[in-house]
Amino acid sequence: MNHPFLFLLSCVFLCALSSLANSENQRIPEDKLLVLTVATKETDGFRRFLRSAKHFNYTVKVLGRGEEWRGGDYMSAPGGGQKVRLLKAALLEIKSEDQIILFIDSYDVVFASGPKELLRKFQQAKHKVVFSSESLIWPDRHLEDKYPHVREGNRFLGSGGFIGYIPSIKEMIANWTGEENDSDQLFFTKIYIDPAKR
Repeated sequence: MNHPFLFLLSCVFLCALSSLANSENQRIPEDKLLVLTVATKETDGFRRFLRSAKHFNYTVKVLGRGEEWRGGDYMSAPGGGQKVRLLKAALLEIKSEDQIILFIDSYDVVFASGPKELLRKFQQAKHKVVFSSESLIWPDRHLEDKYPHVREGNRFLGSGGFIGYIPSIKEMIANWTGEENDSDQLFFTKIYIDPAKR
């Protein structure tokens, strides 16, 4: 006796398996992720960052090691332009166009999970570049009205960490011509609040 229902169920199951296999194939391989960070000094926080990166098997490239920090003093005024300069130079050396870049601060950051989970969450966001966010606007409060409203999470861009496809990041920072002590956060904010660039 034929059971059309069982046949249909088998087809649905096979389609579901095929779909699951295809989504597995579309995952970004962990070896495509490169972590870039700027550290001109070897602080305790930086060493903790490196230990956590090693523990979770991240590939990290440190920029600015041994350089004098000329990016300003975050405690008293905006700064960080030196980080953008170093990032822009590092990206020119990377030839692979399918690389994913995580650019992140390293003095006050540790990893709590591995590249697989990070890449999965990045893909779920369905954007070419994803920035960290903050509850307070910095460094120019006058730009608050230009920020898009969000349904959940923090509204304001933070420059302490972002992840994205390398062509998009290269395009994003291509026009950087700022000084070492100019604000990296203000630079990225102006891109974000411009609907055409966002």
